[in-house]
Amino acid sequence: MKDIEALKKRILEHVTLCDMLVAADRISGSLSEEQYSCAFHGRDLKKSARYYKDTDSSYCWTCKRRWDLFSFVQQQEAMTFGQAVSHLVKVYNVPTKDLPDALEEAQKSRIEAPRVKISNSKVTLETLSGAIRKLRGSIPDERYERMVFAFMLLRYATPEEKKAEGAEGLRAGILKVLKEVQGG
Repeated sequence: MKDIEALKKRILEHVTLCDMLVAADRISGSLSEEQYSCAFHGRDLKKSARYYKDTDSSYCWTCKRRWDLFSFVQQQEAMTFGQAVSHLVKVYNVPTKDLPDALEEAQKSRIEAPRVKISNSKVTLETLSGAIRKLRGSIPDERYERMVFAFMLLRYATPEEKKAEGAEGLRAGILKVLKEVQGG
């Protein structure tokens, strides 16, 4: 699995939200800020959305939502974050073979720290990330890869996706493995 931050950066080198809005004939792309009709809340005669070139993002005052390239594609195509990333890589022919692997990056950034006490309540993503990194080499590679993948799904899930039953299952699974390895 590719390092997600490197992958996002590579995608943004090939396509921007501005490119998508210009291609859909919503904005001209020549101004630093442009009003346009929002594509997500039905007929919009008042042009309630605004594109901001300096942040390559949009905001709609009717929807009360902000979009970057990835969240825009997620909503437009009814996709998860991972599906949107895959979609953008495929549609815009983004080369990815030379990008670092997430597991390699985790190994490079591994920081030795004291054992993390894991409890089922209020475990932050940072706590999970640090604990998972410390497991590299102490559990089978396949199990480690599954944990990294589950963590990445949790990390980049939308707030709605994080509340879903599947997200809680991923979190619980990671915690279970961490407790097993730590002998608790």
